[in-house]
Amino acid sequence: MLAWLAGAATSNHAIPASAVVEPRVIESRGAELADEIARLHERLRPVATPRRPARNLFAY
Repeated sequence: MLAWLAGAATSNHAIPASAVVEPRVIESRGAELADEIARLHERLRPVATPRRPARNLFAY
């Protein structure tokens, strides 16, 4: 049983090298868009917190 496990865990064939994948144009544009969205989120974030809590529109 131990010999079977050792034989299954090792192999005698070489592992081929992986192909280098270059980033595509759409991926670079997606990264630019993500940066722009992050910048706009920072710009729209309120600087100061409100002093009073807002009205509860669901309470009558």
